Amino acid sequence: MAVRTSVSVPEFARGILAGSRIDGNNLFLPEQLSEADYRKVNRVIESMGGKWNRRAQAHVFPGDPTETIASAVARGTTPNTDRKVLEAYFATPEPLARHIVAGEHSDIAALAPGAHVP
Repeated sequence: MAVRTSVSVPEFARGILAGSRIDGNNLFLPEQLSEADYRKVNRVIESMGGKWNRRAQAHVFPGDPTETIASAVARGTTPNTDRKVLEAYFATPEPLARHIVAGEHSDIAALAPGAHVP
């Protein structure tokens, strides 16, 4: 499983994020940026889970981005937001997998001998 690493936050982007306003799950940039600068700042925001929402006229996050933004400004890198993917992975213990595939409940799995499940 590939894990994304943190994204570097350029100094100018740190200043923009530091001057931004957060209201609930919305991040409002303090000023209109040139297209090139906006793309750089947007890349940082998207790496933290924010997405531009035209209706809200803000970058909308799945939750309150206050701590995430503060961390990026302080460190100069974005926090690793793929942490949730790793926390959601639960390996099936081998004895349980063998029981399901070869035991009395083998009809649950319905796998042929030697089959692999990704």
